[in-house]
Amino acid sequence: MRFSPAPPRRRIPLALTPLIDVVFILLLFFLLAARPWHGSVLPLALPPRATVPTADLAPLTIALYGDGRIVLEGAPVTADRLGELVASQIAAVPERRVVVHPAADVGLQQLIDVLERLDAAGVPAPSWE
Repeated sequence: MRFSPAPPRRRIPLALTPLIDVVFILLLFFLLAARPWHGSVLPLALPPRATVPTADLAPLTIALYGDGRIVLEGAPVTADRLGELVASQIAAVPERRVVVHPAADVGLQQLIDVLERLDAAGVPAPSWE
């Protein structure tokens, strides 16, 4: 029995242009998707660790707790009154610092809300401890 040879296969040229287009589109997608989101910027004045406050004034302390409580100088205050109380105390003694002590379980949104209220009241940016 004789077999005839198989007909020669025609080679199909491989076009690289569509492949390059797909890679380029994927590159653009990942570059745009990985772009960091810059929301509203909150100015924070962080003092260097080596500096010691020159004034002998005790800083004005604001303690934040995870359950939503806000304590100003040991007295609980509401979020609505915080800005005006701190602004009045800073107006009396302008060189007095404001220190915010957030508890470990405080949410970031609660901290941002307090900082925005202080900023709206005209209080200088607080320091962190």
